[in-house]
Amino acid sequence: MSLNLFSQSAVIIGESYIGKPPIYVSIFDEIGSNYMFELSTFDIKEIKDYSRILPITNPQMIYVVGFENNKPIPYKTIIFPNDTLIIKEKENGFEYLGSNRNENMFLYNLEKKGYGLFYGSEMDCKMCLEEHILLRKKQLNLLEKESTDGGFRREYLSIVKDMFNLQYIWGWLKLYNYKFHYSKNEFILNESFLDSLKSFKKYLLLDTTNIKNCYYSSYATTLRTYNRFLAQPDFSQEPTFDEELNSAVKNFDGFYRDLLLTLIIKNGFENNNVTYRHIYDFFELCRTSKYRNYIDIKWKEMRESTNNILNFDFNLLIDRFEKITKKSSYTYIDFWASWCAPCRAEMPNSKKLKEEYKNINFIYISTDENHSSWEKAMKQIGLSETESYLLPKGNDSEIIKKFKITSIPRYMIINKDGKVINQDAPRPSDPKIREIFDELLRK
Repeated sequence: MSLNLFSQSAVIIGESYIGKPPIYVSIFDEIGSNYMFELSTFDIKEIKDYSRILPITNPQMIYVVGFENNKPIPYKTIIFPNDTLIIKEKENGFEYLGSNRNENMFLYNLEKKGYGLFYGSEMDCKMCLEEHILLRKKQLNLLEKESTDGGFRREYLSIVKDMFNLQYIWGWLKLYNYKFHYSKNEFILNESFLDSLKSFKKYLLLDTTNIKNCYYSSYATTLRTYNRFLAQPDFSQEPTFDEELNSAVKNFDGFYRDLLLTLIIKNGFENNNVTYRHIYDFFELCRTSKYRNYIDIKWKEMRESTNNILNFDFNLLIDRFEKITKKSSYTYIDFWASWCAPCRAEMPNSKKLKEEYKNINFIYISTDENHSSWEKAMKQIGLSETESYLLPKGNDSEIIKKFKITSIPRYMIINKDGKVINQDAPRPSDPKIREIFDELLRK
C-alpha cells in the first residue's frame, strides 16, 4: 500500500521509543499562528490519523521537536508535496529516514555543526558582522558540497539559500538592535555600516509562497526589524508605533507592505497603541484577505474585552477624540448618515444646541458605507473633522449591534468615563434635551 494517501499531501511518520517523550511537529505561519501535533509510537503500516498527513501544495518548513538530554530541541526541515518523512527517535535525539533523507538531515546537521544562526551575547556584538560573513560562506560551501553528493532538488537549494540570506541580514540587524538596547555608548554605527544595511532590502523581497510556507516567523521578525531600522536609520531614537506604520507604507508595496502592517498592528494591540484611525488606514491599504480577516478578528476581540464605551469604540475612532472628550464631562453623540433626510434636518437644531451648551461635547458618527458620500455630506452640513467620524463597517459595526441602533437619527449621552448614561436621548429639536443638559450640568 502506498503511503501517499492523498494527492499533493506529505506523510509524516514517527518512530518513538516506548516510555520516552514523544516527538512533536510544529508549523507556524508568517503572522505567528502555530499548529502542533504529536508523533507517538505506532506501526508504520497503520497510518490512519489524519493529523500526520499534511495536505500541502507547496514546500513546507516544519519544526521537529525532539528531546536531547531531557530538553526539547527544535530542528527545521523542509517537506515537499508527496514526500514521506520518517522521523526515527534515537537514544539522544532523532534522525530522518526516507527517500529524501539527505535533504532532511542537512539542516539538522547544520545546527549540530554550529553552522546555524550565530547567537553571540550583546557584548560580542562588535564581532557579530564578521561572524555572520564567515558563517554565510561556511553555509554556502557546505550546501554546495552536500547538494552534489546528496542529489538535492533545485527548489530545495533555492529555499535554503534564501534562508541563509535571511540569517545574514539578521546578523547585521542584530548589531543595530544591540547598539540601541545594550551598547549605546560603546561604539558608533558608521555611515558605511548604515549604507550597507539599507542595501539589504533586496534580500527581503522573496517569493511570497515561500515566505508563507518556509520562512514565516523568521522572515516576519527580520522584516519588522528591518522596517524599524528604515523608520529611524540615523538611530536617533527608537521608532514610535506610527513611525513604524509610516515606514511600512513608504518603503514597501503589495504583499510585503500588507504583512508588515499586519505584524505592526498585531504588536500594537498588545501594547494598546491601536486606534480607530490605524484600523481604518489598515483596511484602506491592505489587500491580502487573510491579513484583513486576522486583524478584523483581533480588533473585534479587543473591543469586546471592555464595557467602557469611550475606550471600546468612541475613543478609538481617532486620537483627536480623546482630546475633545477631556474638555467636558458629557458628550452628546449623533448617529446619522448622508442619505438620511431626518438626520440632516436635525443638523441646524444641533448647531444651535451646541452654541448654547458650550460645556458639552457634540460628536457626529456616520453609518455611511461610502466614504466619499460621507465626506461630501459632512462638508455640505458644515461639520468639522474634529467632531465628525465614520464607523469602520457602517451598519455592521460592533457599536451599532451592541446598542441595537436599527434606525437613525439616534442620540446618546456619555459621561467623561465613557459610560453611556442615556442610550436614546431626545433629538436636538426636542425641548426635553435642554432639560436633560441643564440637570446634568447642575450636578
